[in-house]
Amino acid sequence: MGLLVSEMLEILKLHKNSERKNISICMIGKQDLLIEWESFFKICEKYGITYNKDLYEEVKDKCPIDSFDFFNVFGYGEVHALDYSPYEGADIIFDLNSPSVPENIKNRFDLVINGGTIEHVFHISYAIKSLSEITKAGGYIFNLSPLSGWIDHGFFSISPTFFFDYYYGNHFEIEKIVFEFKTHNGPQMGDVVYSQDYRLFINQFDLSRYVESVAGGADKEVMLQCVARKKEDSTAGIIPIQGMYQSIYSKDENFVIDYESVVHEHILDSEKDGIMLYGTGDNCNSLISAIFKADCDDKIFGIFNSNADKCGDLFRGYRIVYPTKEKVFASKKIIISTSKYENEVVDFLLGMGYDKEKIVRITDYKR
Repeated sequence: MGLLVSEMLEILKLHKNSERKNISICMIGKQDLLIEWESFFKICEKYGITYNKDLYEEVKDKCPIDSFDFFNVFGYGEVHALDYSPYEGADIIFDLNSPSVPENIKNRFDLVINGGTIEHVFHISYAIKSLSEITKAGGYIFNLSPLSGWIDHGFFSISPTFFFDYYYGNHFEIEKIVFEFKTHNGPQMGDVVYSQDYRLFINQFDLSRYVESVAGGADKEVMLQCVARKKEDSTAGIIPIQGMYQSIYSKDENFVIDYESVVHEHILDSEKDGIMLYGTGDNCNSLISAIFKADCDDKIFGIFNSNADKCGDLFRGYRIVYPTKEKVFASKKIIISTSKYENEVVDFLLGMGYDKEKIVRITDYKR
């Protein structure tokens, strides 16, 4: 359970602009910190992260750096560690294999750090539920888990769908979910290269090709980082069906989409080159056919696709482009032309700050 410089920086940035005082934190297992004070402070200065210099003077000579001291130096008012035993210095003793947490630690912490623990818990569904229960509404859960290349490190290597489907099903807001690739020759156990957000990958094949291409220049051990924020209406105990199967099971084989209505209501009277479609596939193909029939193909500027490898190609004559923030906000309207990944695309656009009123779902036109 050790955190690198890049990971500690991500954790501190979560509360950089917070108005909360005496922020409470709970490490799941007391964390080892793979940092050096002075160089870390220089990085923090670049991000405007402040620390208590007087308290630092009291603890700076301790080696190794104690994680309780570290978080106190950076202004956390209440710092705890939860573990199965007190062997490594935890002050909250609790077995994450248990189905429920004690009442006195429910909804207690502003930040919960799972820095490589729950993959060691056999009842992992109980573990992630417990982390959700001890987090306050508005608080964050920082997860760092092995994705691949960690044979026998724990009971599990955790795929993104584990966090994504659990947090989505329990109404948490996922701040980010990325892969960490550690380069071979970096300082302090390697420099970390982060992937694009997992939600931008359209399917598991694109995802696998991406990981293989990046991992070729990095260590084989790939980590997964997921940061989730608990909302007022978040739950903890909903057991999800994996998203890819949820789409299959919930699919109504008899429905068809009224593409002509989409064209007449959202495209026909629009400005030239003002609309972007999002997603290629059968639905996009059918929508474009309806667009050609209505003789309004000049209203479509192009098609967004989150798979960068496809960008630059043409689909039915329209250029496929990557959804950068600049291109998204230049769009007067975005029509989501995929049903399989519709919710993920909507979440991505809203998370970017795009106007909800400018997003059109083709599934609203089922008949």
